[in-house]
Amino acid sequence: MPAIRPYETRAGIKSAERAMRVFEVFFERRCPLKVTDIGRALDMPQSSTSLLLKALADQGYLIYHAETRKYFPSVRLSMISGWIADARFPDAGIYQQMQELSERYGQTVALCVRKDLYYEILSVIPARTSLRYEMKPRELRPLARTTIGQLLLSAHDDGYIGRLLRRTNSLEPDLAGKVVLDDAIRQIGEWRKRQLAYSESHAVQGVSVLAVLLRQPRVEENLALALVGPIEQVRLIREEAEEALLSVREKIAKMPVAG
Repeated sequence: MPAIRPYETRAGIKSAERAMRVFEVFFERRCPLKVTDIGRALDMPQSSTSLLLKALADQGYLIYHAETRKYFPSVRLSMISGWIADARFPDAGIYQQMQELSERYGQTVALCVRKDLYYEILSVIPARTSLRYEMKPRELRPLARTTIGQLLLSAHDDGYIGRLLRRTNSLEPDLAGKVVLDDAIRQIGEWRKRQLAYSESHAVQGVSVLAVLLRQPRVEENLALALVGPIEQVRLIREEAEEALLSVREKIAKMPVAG
């Protein structure tokens, strides 16, 4: 199994996927963008990108500034999608919490969810330092061999985890890439006690991961909120950052969540 996989799109839904990806690009950049900016981000020809953006503007989901030749999401889009975050994290402000963690500690902050044998990176705020570990939205990374993935697995019982790890190993052609079941289950059990994990050079040499589990009504929708950076830098902030992540977890856990 590859360490990092791109998000896969099923045949026949590419147009819908591209439209959704436009909104994700705006979320990542958070500023007005030109056709060329979005085309590069989506790896699309400028002509196709222009037609897609014009269609979204015609439907009222984007606004176009003729003076700057830039697009930006409309108030209509905000109104029809804003209720989702309010329903799932009322008053918790999960993305605001991510921004505060980024500004406070300067490291990469990521929000992730399980996707079968992988976890998907939902959102990332890159580190503000020159030395950083790169993570990209929509990338898929293996559950079994990563700190974030194993933390998401910790919400399940050992029997389920063992079956999933054996399934993962059966798909791994490289003997060195196979997971030692007893070691993995023991480590996951330790993280389960706190719903928080910390590792150094676990999946990537020289990188520390500090992550907290954010439980949801459905276990498959549990989230992992992670702070990722060079070992030496994360060690300096570990104790304080752990308290901050646990505080976010507790704040979200107290909120009534729509099922």
